[in-house]
Amino acid sequence: MPNIVAHYACGKLVAKKLKINDDNYLMGNLYPDYIDKKKHYRIRGRLFEIPDIDLFMEEEKKLNKYFKIGFLTHLMFDKLFLDEFVVKDIYERLDLDKKTNIFESEKIYLDYTNMSKKIMDYYHFSLQEIEDLMRFEKEIDIEKYRSNVNVIKETVNDNLRYIDINHFISFLEVAANQIYIYIKKEKIL
Repeated sequence: MPNIVAHYACGKLVAKKLKINDDNYLMGNLYPDYIDKKKHYRIRGRLFEIPDIDLFMEEEKKLNKYFKIGFLTHLMFDKLFLDEFVVKDIYERLDLDKKTNIFESEKIYLDYTNMSKKIMDYYHFSLQEIEDLMRFEKEIDIEKYRSNVNVIKETVNDNLRYIDINHFISFLEVAANQIYIYIKKEKIL
């Protein structure tokens, strides 16, 4: 659910823990947001549809090993974000009614864009790194990808309405560790 900057940051954290130095991993980590939505393998979570990790593992057996682990990292991060961060750090912290839809362009999606520079600064990477990586990926919806990158490039407002950046960065660290533990425990690598 978060944007490519947050996914890239999470992917870099997990790659460091797993000692993966393969671009296929990071490309796989960004891939799900730029293909058919069915590739998110959605099932009902606490409040939202979340990725079904077991179904993904069953159906995607033929992917390149590192690409698959990156894809898995993306799906797990989405799942943790929706079932943990959004529920606890947004709905409960802001005391929002569970029926309130924060997933609209002027709500949480605007926060994703506005926090991108803060995440890049905190983790010391640039949008150019992501662009250099994704220019080799042929199967993505390039128009959707370009549109997302351009929105991030053009953002000047860094005010956040729903997401507390410090909580989010802490969540990124915790999520990366949970993903790392899952991958090691399940012997996926």
